[in-house]
Amino acid sequence: MTMLVSLNSMKNYLGIPLVNTTHDTFLTDNITLVSDAIEEYCNRSFTQQTYVQTFFKNDMPCEVGKELRLFHYPVISITSVKERDTYASTVEYSVTDFLSVKYLGMLKKLPDCTSQPWFYYGRVLEVEYVAGFSSIPVPLTQVVYAIVGDKYSKHTSGVDTNFGSDAQRVSIPGVVSIDYDYSLQANDRKSPLGMILGNYLNVCDAYRSDRSIIGEVRAVYVD
Repeated sequence: MTMLVSLNSMKNYLGIPLVNTTHDTFLTDNITLVSDAIEEYCNRSFTQQTYVQTFFKNDMPCEVGKELRLFHYPVISITSVKERDTYASTVEYSVTDFLSVKYLGMLKKLPDCTSQPWFYYGRVLEVEYVAGFSSIPVPLTQVVYAIVGDKYSKHTSGVDTNFGSDAQRVSIPGVVSIDYDYSLQANDRKSPLGMILGNYLNVCDAYRSDRSIIGEVRAVYVD
């Protein structure tokens, strides 16, 4: 379960006293929904976690070279880098054997002519690392606040306050004024997640990752 903003932060944004727990379940569910949608659309996780990524030589390009890209980034720290064969002992690299370009999530063998390329010792390479943002980017937290805030307003008042950019108004002076949304938002059609993120897809675009998983990646959870 991902929450890019905390429940208390959301309640402060909405002006709800922290002691008022009436809508906590509703807010938590929607914070999680929007946060998960953002991470799925951006193809990355933003909260800090420990990962183990296993690369298999057979899945790599013919010439792997001395650069290796991790799926999750930015990288906070590298715990270990190990190589092994199916029936061979594991060889663990020293931190002096490679450079970690943390903001790119990239491991580079040191530019020493004696430094061997990756998979020199075996056909399986395992990297354990911590990746994610120390603080969630402000534009993304504002997206969560705005979307959940709209949902909360509709939940409590029964009125949808988000009419979209295609809304047009029909008015009878002194009697009634009604907003109509005549067409589906372009962003709603742009992605299956557009129905959740709406016009905020454009904000999320700046944080999208084009990386595909090579090998296997799993999060490490500590009780």
